Amino acid sequence: MVQSDAQITMYLITALRHTAARKASQYRDQGKREILLFDAPASGPGLEDERTWGEFVPISEEGIEEKVTRHTLVKQILLSLTPRERQVIIEMYMLQRSEKQTAQKLGVRQQRVSQLKKKALVHMRAECERQGIIA
Repeated sequence: MVQSDAQITMYLITALRHTAARKASQYRDQGKREILLFDAPASGPGLEDERTWGEFVPISEEGIEEKVTRHTLVKQILLSLTPRERQVIIEMYMLQRSEKQTAQKLGVRQQRVSQLKKKALVHMRAECERQGIIA
């Protein structure tokens, strides 16, 4: 079954939210704590702006543990991508830029951005499956 990018994205976001809540409970039950600095720069290949990791985590009613867990999962999934794939996903989904705007920023054709986006979504889905986030 072929799904649109929007369907895949919404599926991944929903899966991440549910998994974050489940993993936060597991961490709490096991007494685990993970140190995460939301004001740390979101640096690395494909992350060239001055934003922090915390800026990529939407504000919501969830507790801090769930937010930290979700943030950690999103970071792990993004870091599993190639630098170019990561940059395309960040530009398009986190910074809400179009394929055309992303292509201009990266200095490539819009068709290449579309290809990179599709590859990145496949890799993200595989990483989610590998981590047990989705079946």
